[in-house]
Amino acid sequence: MGGLVARLVSEQTRRESTWERDPRMRIEANFSTMETPAGDLSAMDKIGKLSALTCPACKGSLWEVDDAHVLRFRCHTGHAFSAESLDGAQRDRIEDAVYTAIAALEEDVQFSGVLEKRFGDRDQTHLATQYRMKAEKARQSAEALRALLVRRD
Repeated sequence: MGGLVARLVSEQTRRESTWERDPRMRIEANFSTMETPAGDLSAMDKIGKLSALTCPACKGSLWEVDDAHVLRFRCHTGHAFSAESLDGAQRDRIEDAVYTAIAALEEDVQFSGVLEKRFGDRDQTHLATQYRMKAEKARQSAEALRALLVRRD
């Protein structure tokens, strides 16, 4: 056994690297290390097909990477996602957008209230009524979005 180990250790081995077996890996690595310019979209077409999805990190286009084992996505700036991580990132984007919309609606309620009071104090009842109704619509919209968040959980 000792002789076999000595012979195996002394032999030079030649293993083909992953990059040599799959040139698409080199293209992907070059994008992630920025060795390939982000604008070289023809290189992206060599590793996959352009999808209708956008990168959650940079909002750029995503390519669906042709991989027999795992569904993956990559953008031309180097961001990469498995199907699961992209799904999670998309959920996070939706939640962030809904919270942003709720905050904007709540601010609209407050500002409309300020305007309603201002116009009411000046006996401009028509404008005061308009802003009271606007505030109520914004409040209802914010409540609907909050309910949407609760249903998504």
